[in-house]
Amino acid sequence: MTIATPISQHQWWYGRDEPPLEARDLRAGPVTARLVGRDLRNVRFGGTEIAQRVYVAIRDRNWGTVPGEVSDLTVEEGEDQFAVRFTVTHRQDDVDLVWNGEILGAPDGTVTYAM
Repeated sequence: MTIATPISQHQWWYGRDEPPLEARDLRAGPVTARLVGRDLRNVRFGGTEIAQRVYVAIRDRNWGTVPGEVSDLTVEEGEDQFAVRFTVTHRQDDVDLVWNGEILGAPDGTVTYAM
């Protein structure tokens, strides 16, 4: 006989047994976005969504996603501009990669995501 393991509230709501990452709203002139971890989500120009998610995925040789651990995350915000900088480490099987990321939002609405 197998006894079912109770499902936590986080598993019910988010699909995994850990709280969701905190979100932070950012503005670059007429463009708004929500920063969740190292991802930009709900990128909008005015009230129109122009991108649901902008992120970097690292894949293994079988095209599986190798999770990354974020460190050194800093966010600098002005009234209509922002700069986000961070380091991500991916280690799984034969993947061992560390990269630095930078997301910049300018007052003219330009947003860049570099790794």
